[in-house]
Amino acid sequence: MNYIYLANDERGDIILAYNPDSGESKEIENSRSREEKMERGYYTNIEGNFYGIYASVSGPIFFKNESRYLLSRGSCRATLETENNINHFTLYSGETAIVSVSYQPSQYKDYDNWSSDEELTDMFLRIKNALETDRFFEFYTQN
Repeated sequence: MNYIYLANDERGDIILAYNPDSGESKEIENSRSREEKMERGYYTNIEGNFYGIYASVSGPIFFKNESRYLLSRGSCRATLETENNINHFTLYSGETAIVSVSYQPSQYKDYDNWSSDEELTDMFLRIKNALETDRFFEFYTQN
């Protein structure tokens, strides 16, 4: 299996081994002696579902479990709404919703001096805001 290895968005002790061809994935211990190279990207685990983003030669790939979506400049967007202390993220391709997830805000917000910025502790907020920038697409496109 050809796995890529992605950092967990909130925890440093686990990583995701993700097969970009099949979508097969498993969380594993993050070992400093690990020889595998970490890829440009990150993920989160919400109720047993893996959501994340990684770089590819075609551009940024967003995934939910085995489903993968190439994010194209100008044709994708996201919304993030909060209701009753639950965040609702929706990713669109054109006008079609392709991924929707509801989740609790990060427990690590305001945890220390470095986590007071909500964007630093919320992967979905970072993705939503980044979709509006050229830098995002350049960063997640491998040469």
